[in-house]
Amino acid sequence: SSFDGAQTNLTLNGASNAIVTVNAPFITTLSGTTTINKSTPASQVSFVTDLPSNLINFNLLSNNTLNITQGTINFPDNDAVVWNFNNFNIGANTTFNAPSNTMTFQGNFNNSGTFNANNGTVAFASAVNRFYSFGNSAQNGTTTFFNVILNNTSTDGSLNIELGDRLAVSNNL
Repeated sequence: SSFDGAQTNLTLNGASNAIVTVNAPFITTLSGTTTINKSTPASQVSFVTDLPSNLINFNLLSNNTLNITQGTINFPDNDAVVWNFNNFNIGANTTFNAPSNTMTFQGNFNNSGTFNANNGTVAFASAVNRFYSFGNSAQNGTTTFFNVILNNTSTDGSLNIELGDRLAVSNNL
């Protein structure tokens, strides 16, 4: 269904494929959680927008968490995306098909699933220290991105990569 933004938690579950049209910034209050937990790994959630800017904006979520525990995430129109979550978690039963446009992550990034870069650009942008990890501390792995931009504007800011994990870039860093 169409979605014009809200100040609430968002949960997407069930077996059916879903198309989420985001035509205004999605905002949650306080320490909200957005969860995608489809009943099978093949169940798809596609994010699109009708905005002329072609920007899907999950913004003002700096104290919030996105958990994608199971399903396949798509961006069929290759729109640009801003993910302003404090924690962005891709679960082990998730396939995340990035758009070929730019995706901006403004929080911590944890991947335990499959991340398909699709020749797009991932920008890690923040004003505070952030981390990247694959799985948990007992599990090591690699996420391969196509293009990566590192842009931490704080004076002591950094993107910390968990010990033993690898952040790979196949094109431009």
